[in-house]
Amino acid sequence: SAAQRVAQSTLRLLADRRHHLERLATTVPTQTTATIVRTASRADRAWLRIAMAAPNVVRRAGHRLELVANRIAASNPETLLRRGFTLTLCNGHVVRSAADLRPGQRITTHFSDGAVQSVVENE
Repeated sequence: SAAQRVAQSTLRLLADRRHHLERLATTVPTQTTATIVRTASRADRAWLRIAMAAPNVVRRAGHRLELVANRIAASNPETLLRRGFTLTLCNGHVVRSAADLRPGQRITTHFSDGAVQSVVENE
């Protein structure tokens, strides 16, 4: 009868679903464990790459810092004076050109070992 066919069909469907659920019950934990192991392995490899790269990053940053420090030291007025240059001031301002001076003005010239005062005599 039709009722028996529906009942048998329903029982087969339930049996198929039960079988599918039993398969999932055995494969899901295995797949989950495998996924966790793969993810942990990738994390370990990433950590190792970071740990190996860190000293190089620090060394390069130290080198850049050293270059900046050298540039600052090279532009330090005291360093320039020790190299034989002088610094001339008139009324507290740096003299950048002889054209900025007039006869009779007092100027101070700084050397690495001291300073002297002078009076401008001609243009």
